[in-house]
Amino acid sequence: MSESRKKNSSINLILALIKYTISIITAFTLRTLTLKAFGDVFSGLISLYSNIISILSITELGIGTALIYKLYKPVAENDNERTKTLLNVYKKVYYTISFIILGLGLLVLPFLNVLTKNASYSDGNIYFIFLFYLVNCVITYFVGHRKALLFTMQKNWAENLASSISAIVIFPVQIVVLLFIKNCYIYLFCSTLILIIESLIIFILSNKKYKEIKKCSSTKLAKDEKKELAKNTYAMACNKISNVAFKGVDSIIISSFLGVVSVFLYSNYYIILTYLFAILNLIFGAVRASVGNYVNTMPKEKVKELFNEFYFIEDLNETNPIQNTIVETKEQKLEEKTIEKKKVAKKQNSKKQNKTQKSKPINNKKQSKSKKPIENKVNEESKKDEIFYSVLKNAITEQLNNAASKNDKTYFIANLISDIKTDFPYLKTYRKITKKDIEKCGFEIEFENDEKVKGFIKTK
Repeated sequence: MSESRKKNSSINLILALIKYTISIITAFTLRTLTLKAFGDVFSGLISLYSNIISILSITELGIGTALIYKLYKPVAENDNERTKTLLNVYKKVYYTISFIILGLGLLVLPFLNVLTKNASYSDGNIYFIFLFYLVNCVITYFVGHRKALLFTMQKNWAENLASSISAIVIFPVQIVVLLFIKNCYIYLFCSTLILIIESLIIFILSNKKYKEIKKCSSTKLAKDEKKELAKNTYAMACNKISNVAFKGVDSIIISSFLGVVSVFLYSNYYIILTYLFAILNLIFGAVRASVGNYVNTMPKEKVKELFNEFYFIEDLNETNPIQNTIVETKEQKLEEKTIEKKKVAKKQNSKKQNKTQKSKPINNKKQSKSKKPIENKVNEESKKDEIFYSVLKNAITEQLNNAASKNDKTYFIANLISDIKTDFPYLKTYRKITKKDIEKCGFEIEFENDEKVKGFIKTK
């Protein structure tokens, strides 16, 4: 990636780390003081209502992600007219979603007694508390299109900066409310103030670029673009629905059967996992916008190289069979395209040769035609082998490093191959790992006996 992309990714990562550090400190501090000030029922209601709002947010169906994907290219090419067209669609969609969520939230109000198992809270009304959370959710959608613009400009640091500043400004006020005033409505209004301040900062940071775009004329999306957008939205919707079904209904079920106090106890453990996963996703979140810009501005060969690098890094992080199948299909498609281009070029060359060398026997033409598929197969296999040996070498190196960290200079070959196949599915699906493959990567094997089954692997 270019220096500007690396710089943007670095800034995004630094601001993301600052944001999550602040959010972790404020979250655990406020959680402790909230329990002391308002009790476990109020804390349980907050966890439950956050869960309900996340389910209502499913109405977004991933269209925001699909639109951001479409925005990368016009923003990278500085095509303001095209950018304005997509931003207008984004704005209309998000405004519509905000009103749908508001309507659905109001429909949920009569059923809160059932969901909270008739929980009573003496210091406040459970319906008013829910309305605060509903309004907070709706506010975020009014600057969604501006956030998308900043993100595609590789300035997602702006959102992290806005979030950090608003949290730092309001945090002392929240502490005062919890320690001295002890009014739950004032405390909840502080969270609304945080979102308002954050939205204003995003508005200011995006205003310069947004004014430039606003001056340009816009057009309507073509039918083909609408179909593509609908297709991408459908894919994202399936992913979002599955995530909500997996993670979003647990608090509601617990509250309906056991009460809101049990929800509070459950959420205490779950919040730790949430922040741990958030930290793990920081790196990929910080570079995502730069990668999107790179894909839409660089040649396909360069994109493939970057894709292979990120695929390997993510493989070290976690095993994802669905992702692995996507990787293989994308690699195959790219290889097929390159093979087709070579075929077309060779056909053109053969036609030129036929014109200049008409006197050549027919047998030569047949031989040249028969050689073409063989050459293509050899090229295809050599490319696959390059990827195979590159991934295998990195895999073995990682396993040996793990063994070295345990004060073990060598590594049991049977365990090594089984671990590699588990952690790197690409190697498993390509072909079997042999002794020659390992030696070709710069390693050697010492077998324990003549059976050559048990042995150790080490660097040459």
